[in-house]
This record gives sequence, structure tokens and C-alpha cells, in this order.
Amino acid sequence: MQRDRVFGAVLLLASCGFVPQANASADTAGKIAVLGAGTVTCLAWTAEHASNSVAAGIQNSWVFGYITGFNSWAPGTNDASQAVDNPELLAWMGTYCEKNPVDTISQASSALIFALYLNASSHT
Repeated sequence: MQRDRVFGAVLLLASCGFVPQANASADTAGKIAVLGAGTVTCLAWTAEHASNSVAAGIQNSWVFGYITGFNSWAPGTNDASQAVDNPELLAWMGTYCEKNPVDTISQASSALIFALYLNASSHT
């Protein structure tokens, strides 16, 4: 129940244009290099997942890799997703992408990490 409220709050922030980015390694223009499926738009995410395409599986793997990378590099984090299972993570991504079709999968994944962080913080 609390997790739903936190995820809803993050979706609200995202729909207002606030999308947190992991910019610790950004260049002077505030950009980070994004490779692979992270460059695809949320509009494409929604279409690929609606048809359960091979690309949807690739996109899912990219998101899980993003979370794993965050777990590897963020101080004090060994599992950002905590008790949230993979289908729930993907459902969150789907909801976010439906509401933010021009964002990229990378931006959506950053918002997901932020939501997971808020969720974990609310339990400490």
C-alpha cells in the first residue's frame, strides 16, 4: 500500500516534468552516454510490450541491467529493488512510459531508481 503511494508520487513528479537523472558522471553539458535499448522512447516501449515482441525482452533486460549497474556503483546500495519483483518493476515502467511517451527508457529507468530509493527510504 505504501509502495503504491510512493510510486504514484514519483509518477506525478514525472508527469510534471521532473525526471531525476543520475548525473554524477555527466559531461559539462549535463549529458551522459546512453547505449542500446536505453535510447529508445517510451512510446516504443509501450508498443513493443503490447505485442510482446523480442524487442520488449531486450528492453526488459536493459532495465534490469540499469538497476544492477546502480546496485554496483551506488554507495550503500546492494539491491535497489528490495522486495519489488521483476514483473512489478516492469509494470511500473509500463505505467511510466504510458504517461511519458517521449521520454527514453533511460529516463524512465532513472525515475524507477528514484521511486525505489523513495520506497526504501520510507521504510527506514
